[in-house]
Parts: sequence; C-alpha cells; structure tokens
Amino acid sequence: MLVLLFSCSQLPLKREECFFRVFGYIPTRSSDPSDEEMISDLNIFIFNHSGELEEKRFISGGKLVKEGSEYVFSSSLLLYEKYSVYVCANLGYALDAESEPQLRSYRYYLAYPDEYSRGIPMTGCIRNIIPASNDRTIGLERMMSRISVVFDRSHLEEGTQLWVKSISVGNCPRSALLFGENLTENSEEMFLTGFNKAGSAADPLNREIAAGKSREVRLYMLENLLDKEEKLASFVEIELEYNSRTLHNKPGEYLKYRFKTGEIRRNTDYRFTVTPSGNGLNGDSWRIDKDALQVKESAKRFDLLPAAYNVCTVSDTFHLWCDVFPEDAPMEIEFLAYEDDEKVAALYDYEIDKNGHGVRLMPHKDGAALIYFKAGPPVSRDTLAMVVFNPDTSQ
Repeated sequence: MLVLLFSCSQLPLKREECFFRVFGYIPTRSSDPSDEEMISDLNIFIFNHSGELEEKRFISGGKLVKEGSEYVFSSSLLLYEKYSVYVCANLGYALDAESEPQLRSYRYYLAYPDEYSRGIPMTGCIRNIIPASNDRTIGLERMMSRISVVFDRSHLEEGTQLWVKSISVGNCPRSALLFGENLTENSEEMFLTGFNKAGSAADPLNREIAAGKSREVRLYMLENLLDKEEKLASFVEIELEYNSRTLHNKPGEYLKYRFKTGEIRRNTDYRFTVTPSGNGLNGDSWRIDKDALQVKESAKRFDLLPAAYNVCTVSDTFHLWCDVFPEDAPMEIEFLAYEDDEKVAALYDYEIDKNGHGVRLMPHKDGAALIYFKAGPPVSRDTLAMVVFNPDTSQ
C-alpha cells in the first residue's frame, strides 16, 4: 500500500501553504510490473466542502520534486475548512474532470493490456478532512490485480510431459472506473488478447523448485467483478507442448488449459496452482482443448480379435471385436449381404457392442458370416472377418 502524507503548518493565517508527500521512487524499465510501488506521475484533485474544485494538478517526470524517499508538492488551502482530496498515480496524462461526481465516475482506459512501464495505475481519496497541524494519509490502491500461477506436475503419470509455452489472461478488461467497482459486461470492452507471457517469460512454470512444483509466474489485469458463471468472466489460458506414451501435440500447435478466475478485485493478489493428474487430459476445474493432439504412430492399434477366420457351433454366441487405439476413433461395422439376401439374414442374428467396436453373433443355421470392420482417422485401417457356423467342423 502506497501512502500519501498530508500536512500543513497551523499559523494565524486564513490560507496557508500545505504540503503533500508521496512515497515512491524513480521509474525503471522492466518487462514485468515488478516495481509495484513505482510512481511516475500524479493527478491531484482537491474539492471544498461545497463540492467545488479548489485545485487540480498534474505532475510528471522532472516536475516531481523528491525529498529523500518522498515526492513533495504543496497547495494553498484554507485552515479548518473541510476538503476532499483525490489522488491518481501513473495514468500518463492530466485528467479532464471538473467535479467530484465526474471524477468518481471517470473510466480509465489502457492502450494495451500490459501498459505498466510507467507503473501500475493507482487511486486513493480521503474525504471531509480539515487541514490542521496533524497529518492526513491517503492509501493508494492499485487498479490492477496480480494473478500468481504455479504448476504442480507431481500427480502426472510416468511418461507424461507438459512444457508451458505461454500463459495469458482472457476476457481482460480494457478499462476500469477510477473510484468504483468495475464489471465488464460487453465483449468490446475486452482486449482480444489479454496480458500475456510467452517464451522465456513463461519458463518459470517449467522450472521445478520442489516435488514437481514450479516457480511462479505473475499476470496483471484491471478489476473485473464478474463471477465464474458469467459469460465475460476473466480466465487464464495456458498453452503447452504435450508428450505422453500415446499422444503428442502437432508441430506449431499446443494443448490448451483454460480455467475461469471468478471475480478479480483491484489491489488483490490471487494465487492459483494448476495440478494436472494422470495423463494430464482430465480436469474438473478447467477446460482442456485437445484439438492440437495427435496419436503417435507407434501407439495406434487395430487388432481383430480373436482372429480373421473363426469357427463356432450353431448353439454358440460368438464375440468378434477390434482392439482400437485411440478408443474414440470412429468405427464402421458392415455385415456383407445381410441386408440384401434373405438366405444370409436367416443364418444369424447380431448385436453391436455398446462401444461400437465389436459384435455378438447368434447363429441359427450352418453357414458363414462375412463382416467388414473399418476404423476412421487417426487409425485409418480396415479388415474383413469370417465366422463359419458348422457343428461338424467345430468338433
């Protein structure tokens, strides 16, 4: 919490020079708003007890006067008069507000989601104070919130690897009220791509510090108080390279984890631990986009069981099936001549397995069944099976 210090000398004059002191330090360039207490400019608004604007001032760059660790400016105020003082830091320009209601309803816009090189935008106010010899303080709240993310791989099965390529905020607000709660209710008020870290900036999520747990990555965004059930609620999306015994991502495409954050309040640190388990493709608390995954050639299976040629008695129920991987590959089973030839249809009845991979035959007469099995992409294999119904041969 940044602190604004207000004081003045109590002298036998109706109007006196009063001093404001802001704690901060000179901005430095950074790829991350790690200097969360940075102050590079100040908008000051002072209103009298009637709500009239007594003074407004924009101070930036070399005009910021520093004494020790404090930035100092002064204003001539009436002693023992009631005032409301508003302070906005790091907005980058002088605010055009002439009244207290106008200022309190002012909406601040970011040019891009990681616009923080001059410091995180902050605001604070104190109302109905009386300038006197005692000091007054104003707490400055950051309009952005910090979202801290850690990856825990300790529950993944052996042979499954997840390598984070990028992490970003979705439904990231473009703007927020300076002095009011912010709910973003229109998609046009969101950045198409929100605050993002990729490449080396996302690498801490790939560096283990203890028992499968990674280092931390921090994201930042303006306040958005929509809860998880709302369509425009904010979310975090992680793109990953994926490799397991059976699957890997296509070149240039990535597995995506996405989880909703719920309401995000300004000046608050939210912490999330992403904990995939098993093969990393199942999760109740996040949505997983698997479109980028493909089956390894070595893992594909299409085995007809028990064999391509089979013999059974008329009194048997015979089970014929394909062992297929991936299991969700589309499967077609066709009974040759069964629909077109009454004599063939009279030989047996059949029942398709619930998973669509096999069939149970119930023969009535001596004869044979020809059955065509075809697995679609990514397996893309087919075969023909024969089952002979012949009591003499089966003995």
